[in-house]
Amino acid sequence: MVSEPKAHPGNTLLDDLPFHLARVGLSFRRFNERTLRSVGLKSQAPGMASVVHALREQDDCPVSSLVERTHLPNGTLTGLLDTLEHEGCVQRTRDAADRRSWRVRLTAKGRRLGAKLEERHRVVMEILDQALSGAETAALKRLLARVTEQMRAHDT
Repeated sequence: MVSEPKAHPGNTLLDDLPFHLARVGLSFRRFNERTLRSVGLKSQAPGMASVVHALREQDDCPVSSLVERTHLPNGTLTGLLDTLEHEGCVQRTRDAADRRSWRVRLTAKGRRLGAKLEERHRVVMEILDQALSGAETAALKRLLARVTEQMRAHDT
């Protein structure tokens, strides 16, 4: 028999962590859209900026490296690369060392997109730095990583 979820004393269920995470997610999506527009960019699929930033850090890399560095599932990454390739921002080529693998690199258009995304990242970091100290940011990143790990462990 499954028991009813119980709120912590003095709180409602809406004060529990899952609802806080949901509110943060919704707020970040709106914030994300506004900050993209502020630098002249259109809405992007979740994970798109991670792929472009990863390629700016290590261009012409294997897809497996992008999966590892962005923490995106293979299927999600493939869809994002399809979109980026269709928009002329990346080029995929067979890996000469391993013909079963693909390498990805930014095109000139992709490098321009990356520069805009980096500009936007600086804006976002300035805003977030006003809310949290360096120690608080480090603690929040550590805690969010643990929560993410736990949720992934329960993916079905």
